[in-house]
Amino acid sequence: PTHSKLKRPVGSLNEKMARLQEIGEQMQHNFDRYSEQIDDLNYLEHVKLGRETLRKKDMDLCRIIRALIRFYKNEARNKGVKLKTQLPENCLLEADKKAISSVLRNLISNSIEHNKAALEEETKEPDGWVEVAIKEEGENVMIRVTNTSVLPDEDKKTFNRGEPFSDRGAHGFGLYMVREFVHKHGGTIDVDSGSREGEAITTFTVNLPGRLKKNEQQPYDEGT
Repeated sequence: PTHSKLKRPVGSLNEKMARLQEIGEQMQHNFDRYSEQIDDLNYLEHVKLGRETLRKKDMDLCRIIRALIRFYKNEARNKGVKLKTQLPENCLLEADKKAISSVLRNLISNSIEHNKAALEEETKEPDGWVEVAIKEEGENVMIRVTNTSVLPDEDKKTFNRGEPFSDRGAHGFGLYMVREFVHKHGGTIDVDSGSREGEAITTFTVNLPGRLKKNEQQPYDEGT
């Protein structure tokens, strides 16, 4: 009995330590995310003012997407959101890596944050999802980020006007940067809401000029 009494505080302490570690990791995750947002915004402003030009070279879209999926995996799981991808074998595209990474990061994080599952108070099992898909459409590369949510009509109009969402905080400016970076590449972006298999969905579709090529030199490595 005495032994079991001594065990309880230790177990409770371990639980508290684990919880503190989880909170610390989440704080670091948020710090990294907002630091990148500030850095991306500064880069965009420099490009718009002509102080810098887009540095276009071959970049691996699939590698970037997989890295982002790993980065957001825990956050998505905690919010009941499953992350999915549909990626081609050939994934090299000539583009500015920093800018396109910002586009993908903001679309994925926004889709998690405003997912129907993330907005529910309690989610025991993942009942929302985010899917990132890439495919070629003629002389363009199409990137689609779809999630289980409904974007209000007013938000669609705001986005189409190229204005940030005032009620979405960092995500509002993130979507503003997405639109600007895509346009700087000579591409287009639109958003649409509909349904798939009876579920309400919102899809951001990015079209970038160019063709996908095979990455001969740097095959994808799960550890990178």
